[in-house]
Amino acid sequence: MEESEANNRITLKSLNRAAEALDCTVIYALVPNSSLKKMVDVQARKMAEALVQPVSHTMKLEKQLPQPSALARDTETITQELVDNLSSRFWDE
Repeated sequence: MEESEANNRITLKSLNRAAEALDCTVIYALVPNSSLKKMVDVQARKMAEALVQPVSHTMKLEKQLPQPSALARDTETITQELVDNLSSRFWDE
């Protein structure tokens, strides 16, 4: 079991057996590396960029590409709207 753990191959089944033998409880958790706010901001920006990019591309083809500052402003506005109005599909890719 120690060898499996050292090689990152230990299974939950093995951990549960060991915990049961030691009269313990296995607690399995995912701990974020950043704050929830940061994760939401990153996801919202990713979504905003995905919304702005196709429109920007179409406008470029029509020789109507807005200034980079306008694109950045639009991306920021959409990002903030997404953060302010979280939907049930927010984490969908």
